[in-house]
Amino acid sequence: MRNARSENSGIVKIPVLRLLLLFSGWLLVGLALVGIILPLVPTTPLLLLAAICFAKSSARFYNWLYANRIFGKYLLDYKERKGIPAHVKVWSLLFLWISLIVSAYLLPFLWVRILLLVVGTAVTIHLLLIREKKV
Repeated sequence: MRNARSENSGIVKIPVLRLLLLFSGWLLVGLALVGIILPLVPTTPLLLLAAICFAKSSARFYNWLYANRIFGKYLLDYKERKGIPAHVKVWSLLFLWISLIVSAYLLPFLWVRILLLVVGTAVTIHLLLIREKKV
């Protein structure tokens, strides 16, 4: 496997720090799973942060994350800057903006609406700047 790490390469030796990184990695994976449903929770960046935590705490979980059948391929493509398919961009942007518009409509606070607009614009720009992967 291209992303496989040896059992002890880069693993933190301090047990408390290693446990904290391991816990943080799993917390980030959990939040990323929530991000699959909630559009304002950034799934891929959270999974990439989890990979960093696992890289320093557990080669087994690091390898599991990148070999995962649901999101491992997307993570590996993102990490290796291979891009994402055009249909993934379209669906991501469509789901993002529908969710943002509904949220802005339901929330009465102007500052929250402005924040939603800023976050949505930033995510849109980021997605559009990622090269398209040929399927």
